[in-house]
Amino acid sequence: MKPEVATDPYTKETFVKRRSNQRFATLKTKNAFHNENARLQRQKISAIQSSLLKNRKILKKMLGDKDEIVVSQDFLLGAEFDFRFYTGTDKERSMFLIYEFEISKAGDKMKIKRRK
Repeated sequence: MKPEVATDPYTKETFVKRRSNQRFATLKTKNAFHNENARLQRQKISAIQSSLLKNRKILKKMLGDKDEIVVSQDFLLGAEFDFRFYTGTDKERSMFLIYEFEISKAGDKMKIKRRK
């Protein structure tokens, strides 16, 4: 049986496979490949995550120990709240969610409520 040769996807070096399902020449290159991919994924979401956490911090500060407040959209914008980033929506009740907070329209104001 002829030894099977493959190319390591991380280093691009050719090597002789020791197993039929082997993709990487060494454990070190396998770990480096997966660590690099994980790092790139974390970089992609870090700006979004940062904006979400900033929005959460703004809402948490505004609510303080209250469960519900009503403020103008301009007030939220003035606090540098970014309406492009939220963690979910509830279309039935016309609101969007940021972690443990609900934001909905209340006339020309915005109603912010802590979810229980």
